[in-house]
Amino acid sequence: MHDIFIWDNQAGQRAIIFRDGQAYDATWVTPTRDHPIQFFDQDGEIFPLKPGNTWISIFGLSSDVEEDDGAWIFRFDLP
Repeated sequence: MHDIFIWDNQAGQRAIIFRDGQAYDATWVTPTRDHPIQFFDQDGEIFPLKPGNTWISIFGLSSDVEEDDGAWIFRFDLP
């Protein structure tokens, strides 16, 4: 069994956001338990999500990601 801590992530963790056929490097934070997750672009500005449904997958810090000519491979790993 593994615990994944998403609350109190004030320092931020890497995020990859797929929107409009593009991949964007971003950061996600959860400043407090009573605020929703927030996404920021590389300039520290809030990353706007589109109206409608949003799907989020959370991976362990030791997980691996590769991109090769537009194909993305995510390997989920928890030590």
